[in-house]
Amino acid sequence: MNSEGEDWLRKRRRVQPVFVSERIDQHAPMICQATVDWIRNWPADALIDVHSEMSRLALSVAVAQIVGQKLDDVDAVRDSVRAIMRLTATPVRLPAWIPSKTNRSLRRSLGHLDASLDRLIDNCSDGSSRGYVLDHLIQGHPAPSRAEMKDELATLLMSGYETTADALTWIVYLLGTHPAVLARASHEVRTAGSNIHDHQPYLAAVVKESMRLYPPAWLTTRETVAQVRFGDYELPAGTTVTVSQWVTHRDERWFPSPEEFLPERWLSPPAWPRYAYFPFGGGPRACIGATMATREIELILRTLLSNNHLEVVHPERVKIRPALALQPQNVRARLRATQFVQSEALA
Repeated sequence: MNSEGEDWLRKRRRVQPVFVSERIDQHAPMICQATVDWIRNWPADALIDVHSEMSRLALSVAVAQIVGQKLDDVDAVRDSVRAIMRLTATPVRLPAWIPSKTNRSLRRSLGHLDASLDRLIDNCSDGSSRGYVLDHLIQGHPAPSRAEMKDELATLLMSGYETTADALTWIVYLLGTHPAVLARASHEVRTAGSNIHDHQPYLAAVVKESMRLYPPAWLTTRETVAQVRFGDYELPAGTTVTVSQWVTHRDERWFPSPEEFLPERWLSPPAWPRYAYFPFGGGPRACIGATMATREIELILRTLLSNNHLEVVHPERVKIRPALALQPQNVRARLRATQFVQSEALA
């Protein structure tokens, strides 16, 4: 994430094969099964913390897709992400050497994560990670150091699951507060065939519209490599430029009624400029897992809506936490089964 130039390009190319469409399709049955198992663990009519539950599901899927083996301490990943989000949501950040509560929590969490990733790398000799990111890292030329391997794995795991959990939670909130949209999406899912690879246009539109209103990556920064003019401003090379997905996605020049949740706007060819919508960034540094994340979100929603009804409780209490990611807070919901469908029917 922080690499530049040839170093970044080498690292990107090294793991790119893991994120091709064919491999993503191979994981589809696993994602559906993981979602069914996840739902089964809920007591009937239980009130759930949606973000907490989505984090648990998204992390298990991310580990399976990226690593290919079980992580012995998944809490180490979750605790590290929580610590990072607390740090980035704090208006005033103390230097890392000051033993504040936030800094101590972050160091402790990252230490546990580091040890867990060490064990993961040590266990890869059994061939269980063949074809996954860890395998590509170990077989890389030149061979990366262990520290570099752990940095790559930590970045992919933490960014891969947290933003997915955020997106899914915002979608649940929006569906729960827009019953007509929920009814239409549920109808499309329940009347579709059993082939999980079939495209469902309205469900895809729901995902896109939700990520327009609540993009998990809500700020993007770039550094100018040459002098450039933006409107009336002349920026020299080396200037840091911040672009906000949150602001751009809600610009009425591109999206009529920008504050409204209107998935149908995505059922026609887009009439807005290319970068009016960029939830995964843009250009060569766009998110490497964009296709994987979108497909995962659609599959989880499809499985979730196929035999369940979502009821968001006290939506007025929902808050936005603008940390490194745009986190939803206080999203509570009940999931009521309407008709249980065996996961094998989704394969």
